Amino acid sequence: MTHMTTISGACVDLTRPDPSLIRPYDICHSLAFINRYNGHTTEPYSVGQHTLAMVRHAEEKTLSDPTIREILIHDFAEYVLCDIPAPLKPLLGSRYEMLTTAWDNAIRERFNCPRIDMRDKIVSEIDLMARDTEVALLTNISGTDIPNEGMTNAVGWVLNFTPSAVIHELNQMIEKYLTKGG
Repeated sequence: MTHMTTISGACVDLTRPDPSLIRPYDICHSLAFINRYNGHTTEPYSVGQHTLAMVRHAEEKTLSDPTIREILIHDFAEYVLCDIPAPLKPLLGSRYEMLTTAWDNAIRERFNCPRIDMRDKIVSEIDLMARDTEVALLTNISGTDIPNEGMTNAVGWVLNFTPSAVIHELNQMIEKYLTKGG
């Protein structure tokens, strides 16, 4: 069986994403409760917090709205596929990558947000900067330097957010960047 029921009651087929069943609240709720790094942090830190920190950093750098949209949705597929640690992804084979692509495409269709490849590099750079900052601030790995003061401030902003606050802030970001005007 490849179906799951989301917090809002949508019954989604994990292998055949349907844009009409993708609900912003499901994304916000799920990402607020999925831990980054499989929970191997000194305190809980969710995919939702990671996303909010990246958006906050992008806003402070006054990046364009289309770029911020890309940053906002870059991990949205994880609301149904979970946050898989990077070293594990290649071991899962092409099927996981195909599922991620299918969900990413459905999410983009749901929010009318076509992929803009030239922004992939910027999103990747900010994602890596966030990862390095999170590792430095939230793990016991010695010798990690804090790479960027701006990102440190953004991660610090979300550190004490409760899941409810993450849900609220993500919903605000979706309203601002993905559903404004439509």
